[in-house]
Amino acid sequence: MFKKKVKKIKLCSRVAFEALEENKLYPLKKEGYNLLYFKHKGACYVFKNKCPHQGYAFDGGYCSEAGKLVCPIHQYGFDIENGRGAGTAARKYESLLEEDSYYALVDYVGLF
Repeated sequence: MFKKKVKKIKLCSRVAFEALEENKLYPLKKEGYNLLYFKHKGACYVFKNKCPHQGYAFDGGYCSEAGKLVCPIHQYGFDIENGRGAGTAARKYESLLEEDSYYALVDYVGLF
């Protein structure tokens, strides 16, 4: 049967994360996933790098001081805590700090 599973994808080391510019978006293509991560008020946020409005990448956008992930094409803002905004929601993933590295926890459906 089909079962929901979670995969850990390494984003960067803790040292590299601490050096990141606050609110700047960092795209990452890894293990078949197109992700976007950034630091806001010291915390790590991870999203699918695709705006749900028209499918454009969030690259070139930014995270506002108010905690909105802003699409560079139409300037739509999505709440970084829950992904909601503009009548739809951006796909958010949990982040995890483990063994001095940050990871994205991406869920998928697999067999067994």
